[in-house]
Amino acid sequence: MNTVNLIGRLTKAPELRRTKQGTAVTTFNLAINRDFQGADGQNADFVPCVTWNKLAENVEKYCSKGSRVGIIGALRSRNYDNQHGQKVFVVEVLCNYVQFLDTKKDANSQPASQNYNQSQADNNFSSYNQNSFENDNSGFDITPDDLPF
Repeated sequence: MNTVNLIGRLTKAPELRRTKQGTAVTTFNLAINRDFQGADGQNADFVPCVTWNKLAENVEKYCSKGSRVGIIGALRSRNYDNQHGQKVFVVEVLCNYVQFLDTKKDANSQPASQNYNQSQADNNFSSYNQNSFENDNSGFDITPDDLPF
């Protein structure tokens, strides 16, 4: 199983590029706070992330330096030869899902929850107040004959 779930902030504005075929690709680094200070003095981990296609365009459109996002993806490794002929090994998160916890537009207003790759039903459910039934004392009138077992 190769699944990564992270919440963090972008360390700089995402970089949108296009492949030779015109496919959108966005790269960014995600800063994730640690619960402790490491031996190196850092309180955060910095994770390189990649998005593709429409998701890449939305990340570039809605996110900027400091934007808080939640991602679901998978670790990918690759290598290439740089301009000096040295082999470079890269491990990054290939993001399949990005939830925009705050966005460029939210910098001067209230936080929003903007999702990509999530159904409308999920959006309606997530925005629904889970505590709305707390004070509902109407109950259910169910007799044992109503139960299917």
